[in-house]
Amino acid sequence: MEGMRMGSMTRMADRRVASIRWTDMVGPRISKIIEKIGKRTYEYIAHMSGEFLYQVAGGMYGNKHVVDLGMHTCTCWMWQLSGIPCVHATCAIFAKNLEPSMFVDNYLLPSTYLDVYDPNIYPIVEDDD
Repeated sequence: MEGMRMGSMTRMADRRVASIRWTDMVGPRISKIIEKIGKRTYEYIAHMSGEFLYQVAGGMYGNKHVVDLGMHTCTCWMWQLSGIPCVHATCAIFAKNLEPSMFVDNYLLPSTYLDVYDPNIYPIVEDDD
């Protein structure tokens, strides 16, 4: 049990320190995912319908999807499932000259990550008596 407690204590401390050093709006893993998705947006065209409403067409099969940037939804459902803007949403976000990381769900933000690993597991003093 002591090994599990020590492992948890050091892992939580390490992740706290790592998340404090993050300079982006999201963590490095999420940034890589957003970057990868962003490279696929050239396949799509975003057509504005309203201030935050877009129809995005294109892709391999020429599909059309409705993206609502205000509600953080896309009819492909990937954005709602992952919390990360899908390729259709990213295309619409780029059309507004905005940054996709501004549209990730709150649970993917560094502040939330830090809140998860914030509680300390306190060291234990052992007496040799």
